[in-house]
Amino acid sequence: MTHPSIFFRLDASPQIGLGHLRRCCVLAKACGEQGAISHFFIRHQQLDLSSQPFPPDSVIHDIPWDATAEAEADLTIQLCQQHAISVGVVDHYRFPPGYQEKLNAAGLRWMQFGNHLHTHPLKAALVHDASPGAEGSTYTHRITPDQQAPHFLTGPSYALVDEAFRQQRAQLTPPSTRGIDTLLLTFGGGNDRGATLAALTWLDAAGYTGKRLILTTHLNPSLPELEEKARQSEQIELHLDNWQPAPLMARCQLAICAGGTSLHELACLGVPPIIICIADNQIYAAQAWQKAGMSLDLGMLQDITGTTATNQLRHLLQQPNETTHMAQLCWQAQDGRGAERVAQALLMLVRSV
Repeated sequence: MTHPSIFFRLDASPQIGLGHLRRCCVLAKACGEQGAISHFFIRHQQLDLSSQPFPPDSVIHDIPWDATAEAEADLTIQLCQQHAISVGVVDHYRFPPGYQEKLNAAGLRWMQFGNHLHTHPLKAALVHDASPGAEGSTYTHRITPDQQAPHFLTGPSYALVDEAFRQQRAQLTPPSTRGIDTLLLTFGGGNDRGATLAALTWLDAAGYTGKRLILTTHLNPSLPELEEKARQSEQIELHLDNWQPAPLMARCQLAICAGGTSLHELACLGVPPIIICIADNQIYAAQAWQKAGMSLDLGMLQDITGTTATNQLRHLLQQPNETTHMAQLCWQAQDGRGAERVAQALLMLVRSV
């Protein structure tokens, strides 16, 4: 029996972070469970790929960091032709005019992640947006008349959450009224822009005395300061390069995090997030989560004042009924099976080509 192959074209670096790589690895694992072989076409910088959580049997191909968008499109096409791949995932933000047309002309079909800041046409066969309340109608103005409309995979049921979170969820009971004695701080696998240090300061000012679990990586420039903070306080636990964080997250009753995949991982475990956006592309998701009643959105890091953050944190920490309600909504919205559903959609696309 011939196994289908799927490509994942992504970028990763300390500045970009590891979010693209992480969610592609989760999806690749789900595709592998359905019989597919994953080929990763990675443009990366200052990153040791040997330490990353690629699924078994993955094939890794390097894309030169300094390659132009046009050159890497040609290389993507070449690699797909060499390995008889026609379907994949494009998870980066370089879409100059003609880029997608090249892929289409070569017979490639792919899934693309929705981004409300982008304005370029959507030529993908599948468009993914797991934010609460997301709808395909948000993107219809970016579909050109000469193309077939993409199939939209929208809402939390399509979030790319690793199977480990579903397994951890099975050991938990739905959230009930509880105090907050352990809190998670995490801002992705790259540069946190100082968000963790700022959040620690605001928690002190808000009078929080419980445990603070910090989840970060060696790629974070703030690491020396965070290590010093951990040495100074028994209430701070610093966890580095933890690629299986579900048990760690499950210890917490609340989290302070960025507006990425961690939101869905936490929701799967019934842990409500307080969101601090460290990149523009996180703004829409953060607003959507707050509108759905599942989070508190503090806004963009550079726009948050210490006084406002402290007051909002103090209020939430003193309102167990409010945080419990948020936790219950998170639990109901995220069952952790999104990667399986997206993998099914990709494999259906493979069979239709």
